[in-house]
Amino acid sequence: MDRRHQQKDSRSGDACVKTGRVLDEIVAASETADLLVLGAHGTNFLRSLIIGTTAERLLRMCTRPVLVVKNPPLAEYGRIIVPVDFSGYSATTVEMAGRISPNACITIVHACRVPFEGTLQIAGASDASIRNYCEAEQQDAVKKIAGLIQDCCGDGRRVSYMVEVGDAARVILAKEQEFAADLIIMGKRGQSMVEELFLGSVTSHVLAGSTCDILVIPYTEAPARSYS
Repeated sequence: MDRRHQQKDSRSGDACVKTGRVLDEIVAASETADLLVLGAHGTNFLRSLIIGTTAERLLRMCTRPVLVVKNPPLAEYGRIIVPVDFSGYSATTVEMAGRISPNACITIVHACRVPFEGTLQIAGASDASIRNYCEAEQQDAVKKIAGLIQDCCGDGRRVSYMVEVGDAARVILAKEQEFAADLIIMGKRGQSMVEELFLGSVTSHVLAGSTCDILVIPYTEAPARSYS
């Protein structure tokens, strides 16, 4: 352990060795934990996930938050990105950012896309009308983010936001680099992580393409609020 961590952190840990199936034992142990931490080694993390490694199955099966660590822990998280889709679960991820690192700078990110843009162009929709639609979507997203910040972030002094048009995963990864983020907080519904991975979901693309740590939160309860 880094000497700086030994000096700053007096928390202790326990070691436990069990006999049994690896996945079953880890999942069982995680049920009483607040967080499961996984190390992501090498550059082919997504490929390892998809072919059915322990990490992939743990992400799919675990009902507790899972932190995928990609970098040595040198300090508390200081720059956190929280992608939101304005479902009721968005508040959960934003609130988690504040609990994980109360002094961090949080950037809420939302990506807008024009549904069936190619079809609209073929049908004769003008570039101006599509552009107006995008602008209206962005303005609506800004209002919803303002509501999220008011509900979840207190005075919001450390919270900023970005709303852009484009593919969600690409927008998130671009903002990770732009803001030099050290953590991205995302969610998964129920135990469908493996299905999302095979379908090329936003979560899987961000897991594969990011260079910072990722916190995956399972949404196991009905949301208390909706911002859609």
